[in-house]
Amino acid sequence: MSARLPAFPLRWTRLLLLSLLVLGAAPGPRRGAAFYLPGLAPVNFCEEGKKSDECKSDIELFVNRLDSVESVLPYEYTAFDFCQASEGKRPSENLGQVLFGERIEPSPYKFTFNKEEKCKLVCTKTYHTEKAEDKQKLDFLKKSMLLNYQHHWIVDNMPVTWCYDVEDGQRFCNPGFPIGCYITDKGRAKDACVISSEFHERDTFYIFNHVDIKIHYHVVETGSMGARLVAAKLEPKSFKHTHIDKPDCSAAPPMDISNKASGEVKIAYTYSISFQEDKNIRWASRWDYILESMPHTHIQWFSIMNSLVIVLFLSGMVAMIMLRTLHKDIARYNQMDSTVIPNLELANNTVKMAKGDAKEPKGKMSAYAFFVQAYREEHRKKNPEVSINFSEFFKKLFERWKTMSEKEKSKFDEMAKADEVRYDQETEDCGSAEGGKKKDPNAPKRPPSGFFLFFSEFCSQIKSTNPDISIGDVAKKLGELWSNLSDSEKQPYNNKAAELEEKCEEDVADREAEGQLDGTEGPTKVAWTKEDAQEEFGWKLVHGDIFRPPRKGMLLSVFLGSGTQILIMTFVTLFFACLGFLSPANRGALMTCAVVLWVLLGTPAGYVAARFYKSFGGEKWKTNVLLTSFLCPGIVFADFFIMNLILWGEGSSAAIPFGTLVAILALWFCISVPLTFIGAYFGFKKNAIEHPVRTNQIPRQIPEQSFYTKPLPGIIMGGILPFGCIFIQLFFILNSIWSHQMYYMFGFLFLVFIILVITCSEATILLCYFHLCAEDYHWQWRSFLTSGFTAVYFLVYAIHYFFSKLQITGTASTILYFGYTMIMVLIFFLFTGTIGFFACFWFVTKIYSVVKVD
Repeated sequence: MSARLPAFPLRWTRLLLLSLLVLGAAPGPRRGAAFYLPGLAPVNFCEEGKKSDECKSDIELFVNRLDSVESVLPYEYTAFDFCQASEGKRPSENLGQVLFGERIEPSPYKFTFNKEEKCKLVCTKTYHTEKAEDKQKLDFLKKSMLLNYQHHWIVDNMPVTWCYDVEDGQRFCNPGFPIGCYITDKGRAKDACVISSEFHERDTFYIFNHVDIKIHYHVVETGSMGARLVAAKLEPKSFKHTHIDKPDCSAAPPMDISNKASGEVKIAYTYSISFQEDKNIRWASRWDYILESMPHTHIQWFSIMNSLVIVLFLSGMVAMIMLRTLHKDIARYNQMDSTVIPNLELANNTVKMAKGDAKEPKGKMSAYAFFVQAYREEHRKKNPEVSINFSEFFKKLFERWKTMSEKEKSKFDEMAKADEVRYDQETEDCGSAEGGKKKDPNAPKRPPSGFFLFFSEFCSQIKSTNPDISIGDVAKKLGELWSNLSDSEKQPYNNKAAELEEKCEEDVADREAEGQLDGTEGPTKVAWTKEDAQEEFGWKLVHGDIFRPPRKGMLLSVFLGSGTQILIMTFVTLFFACLGFLSPANRGALMTCAVVLWVLLGTPAGYVAARFYKSFGGEKWKTNVLLTSFLCPGIVFADFFIMNLILWGEGSSAAIPFGTLVAILALWFCISVPLTFIGAYFGFKKNAIEHPVRTNQIPRQIPEQSFYTKPLPGIIMGGILPFGCIFIQLFFILNSIWSHQMYYMFGFLFLVFIILVITCSEATILLCYFHLCAEDYHWQWRSFLTSGFTAVYFLVYAIHYFFSKLQITGTASTILYFGYTMIMVLIFFLFTGTIGFFACFWFVTKIYSVVKVD
């Protein structure tokens, strides 16, 4: 009897299929045919007499590069004088493996499934210290043991591990094992020499020339025949075989090589292998025993909780600003501009506005004002669809007015004279209607600032030397002079302004006591309270300068383009890593994915750089797109190339082959650069970003700032909180890179990435708001540098990590460490700086879009 399934809508069917694909990719028990990542499907093994096309009996062991925690220089297996494979196909490496210096080679160790071997000889190496070549090989072997270089072997795409007990009764499984160890001339056992009391001779090297290998397998229960390998473990040992033809691996003394040895030295390499069935470990979870031996999960959760506390604190601060302070500020400010002042009973039962009575005569217009009005109307009729760039438009009109003849100006002069007659008549009529009431000339005036006093003193001098100069140019020139003055030179003007402000406050108090500032003096009192409100909430005072183009706008736009490229690349790479596509089993996939994504993301980089450069008023679009394509990638490549030259000189396997370098350049020039040009084309083709407020022609003078509102202290403080969210995760990442530990916690890393984005955004918004309240409108570079300064703390931590955690020795290794660290710092700087800028840009656009501005 067959059951009938209910009919699903098409979208649910597609969702179900997608879910099945994801579940198939996730680790877990599998039956029969399933979805596997490319190159990571399980391999079945059978005993020699039962092998078939679907079931192998030969087990291949591959060897990878050898590396050390005391040196940044890895070396290929063939660089050492170990036993070499007579034949065998070398597996091809992907781009990520090549960039990380992995070199996988076939080995002379050959096994047959479920066939045990005892003390089997692989090869014998003989060194005559009188021969220069042999002495050089033996010295290189001694140096590698002194620096604790480690083998990395691979069986069935799984590392062969060396498991040993550590403190607290835990067992650590290392995906590598040392070549040997060294006893110093003072008798101190270094590194792995502590595992046996037989290693006791002073100034002597002990080489691990024998390995006991145990392979664990799980028999496939259903679906297919054979068994699958679930673990490969070994124990390194040292034996001095007296009879090389019949090696003894039971009671032989350790293989020692004196540091002052001379004559003939023979080293026989042997191995033993055994097989053990394990019913508890499935093939899909065979990596778990390695990962579980790294007890860092509780530290990760502590780091996440620490970061979340910081995020909640910052979110509360931002929410308080957005919902309380800003909401009240905006409501007050808009009320100042548009609301009628209540309860002012005037003689004619009308209500006056803060800006004056509606019956008041309209102000006089000059001849130039009539000229501007006429040409604006003419331009609007001819080009109704085109938006006006007011600064450029008025600049062109002013140039046109200066070149006009007196005859051409006479028409506008007549209009101005007629308007003056109209103004005088309306003023007279208005005065009669009001009963001759005029504004009190004795009402207290707003006290001038220190800059205004400076302006009043030197304005006449500049006008006398340059009679044709406009008042706008005078203000601009004096503004530059004022900003160049020292604090001591500004002090007399600021002191005078403080005295005038104090006198003004006394006058206001006296007039209030005399009743001269009551409701009958409405306009005067309203004007005073409005100015007080604007002074109290200073961020609204800079609305005419908030979107003024920053200095070095070209460089900032280039950084934003490159930062956007890195931001998207990081997000997508970590997302795929969380899905399991970039697991440690898929060697080199992480770096390959990152490089390919960076190459393909040239379009958003070019688009963002062009879009912001155009909004900054830039016109050199060719320079902009070339810098976006080559500046930051060029710095990274130059650093990388210099490091590669050092690796070439040292003969390290991490040196990128010339062909790979050409391939990387081809990816850059032939794919990334054209995509950047395409993105820049679309970015420049679109209209400039429309800002919610208009920018004034004359820059506003920024008042004297306190220590905490100056740019540098804010930038330094801004990077502390984001760095506090990531420094624990940073420790594990640096361990993975420099201490050659396996990194697999991509879920934690993705969560920390999200927390970092939120923290950088909120910290930058907070500091941006504080600076705007201090009337400092230069927010663009400051927002980028505030969150970008996290990279400086990254550099400081990397220096601390080098001196406190690593045992790296040698000039070449030190240069390589700091060379590669500088690449990471630059990438992190662009990444975090871009987050801060976009967050601040959104914040500024949001708050000024809801403020009413004339």
